[in-house]
This record gives sequence, C-alpha cells and structure tokens, in this order.
Amino acid sequence: MEPEEYERMYVLEDTHWWFLGKRALVKRYLDLYFNLDKGQRVLDVGCGTGGMQGLLKNYGDVSGVDLNLNALRYSKDKCGKGLCLCQASALYLPFKDGSFSLVTAFDLLYHRDITDDAQALSELRRVCRKGGYLLVTDSALGFLRSSHDRATHARHRYTKKEMVEKVNRAGFSVRRISYTNFFLFPIVAAVRFFKRYTDKGDSRSDLHRVNPLLNILLLTVLRVESLLLRWIEFPYGSSLICIAQRV
Repeated sequence: MEPEEYERMYVLEDTHWWFLGKRALVKRYLDLYFNLDKGQRVLDVGCGTGGMQGLLKNYGDVSGVDLNLNALRYSKDKCGKGLCLCQASALYLPFKDGSFSLVTAFDLLYHRDITDDAQALSELRRVCRKGGYLLVTDSALGFLRSSHDRATHARHRYTKKEMVEKVNRAGFSVRRISYTNFFLFPIVAAVRFFKRYTDKGDSRSDLHRVNPLLNILLLTVLRVESLLLRWIEFPYGSSLICIAQRV
C-alpha cells in the first residue's frame, strides 16, 4: 500500500462509512458462528492501522501482525499498549501451531506481498486451533480493477467460487460466504469503470472524506446489508466476506 494510504486510513477509519460498515458486516458473521468465551486468543493478520481491534477485543485477547512497520506504529498509537503487535509476513507467522481460536485476514490475501495465497492460508490454518475459525474479507471481481487497486498494491480480486475452493483446500470448511457491498455495487462499478479510462495511470485509492450526510446514508446502507446477511448471501458485490472452521 502507498505510504499516504496508511495515513489516510488512520485518520478516517473511525468515522468513514466504508470502515464502519465493514465492521458491522464482520460483527454479523462473528456473532452467528463464534462463541464469546473468556480467555480466547484472536490473531488479526495484516492488522494495518488497527481499525478492527476495537471490535475484535470483544471476542478475546487480540494480537496483531503486519509486514509494514508504519502500519504497526499507527496501530499501536490507536490501540494503546494492551495490544500485542509484531512485524511479520502472513507467509511465515511467528506463532506456535493451534495458538488462536479466531484468525482474521481483512483485505489481506489480495495484496501483492502475498505472493502465494495458498501458503498464506496454510499458515492461517496452522496457527488456528482445531475447531477454531477463520474470517476473511477481500476484494472481489477482477473487472473492478482501477487506480484504487494500484494504490493499495492489489494483486488479485476474488470470485466467491475461487475463495471457497482456496479456503477449503487449505484445510478449513467454509460455513458461510457472501459478496458484500451489494446495494452499492452499481455505483462502485460505474466509478471504477470511469476511473479506468480517466485516471491515466494514477495510483490513488477511493478513500476520502465525504459529506457527513452522505456518510450517514452510505453507512446505513451497509448496516441494512449486515442485518440481511443473517439470512441471505448476496449474489454479487465489490467485496467478499467468508467465515470458515478449521477441520
């Protein structure tokens, strides 16, 4: 990810509709499948600037891993000294086998630093205890590639079928998977197609401040979507969410 993108995330992720909406989607899947037992350990792989830690600490004692040192600095500043952080690659995690009850990978597998997503998923399985859970969010549908993907150093965008196959092959059993950002998909697709023909090779993400009223409206749309995820799986969207159990 471009250095300025980390700063932008750090500044916006506690108020911006995209991040708040994703937390609502993640919370829905965790509440459906993951039991709230004291003493559980949670590992956030690719923790970035720490935006998910406030949510994850409700599910156990959280450790965060990221390859980027600047991201870890932002995460430490945001989350305080109580969070265990270390610099490492998702391809080689510095933890013992079966150390965690929940392993998360938020928008991680798509990244160009993940040169082998099968190996990364194998590592996520290794550190997850038997019967524990993996929760993944990631970018979806290759035809949506734009300057946003260049700014965030995206290597790949996944289809639902592809994600299911990769997660199952790694030794997990997918419990539920859905595309997300379903209702906003026509707008996202239109913006991405427009940028593809006008950005002239720029590397700038779609993340920026929005009008407060628009921010509330867009967040409401994602929160409605998170409620519906309790019962349905969306047939398309710009992102994916998947929860799987280690077998």
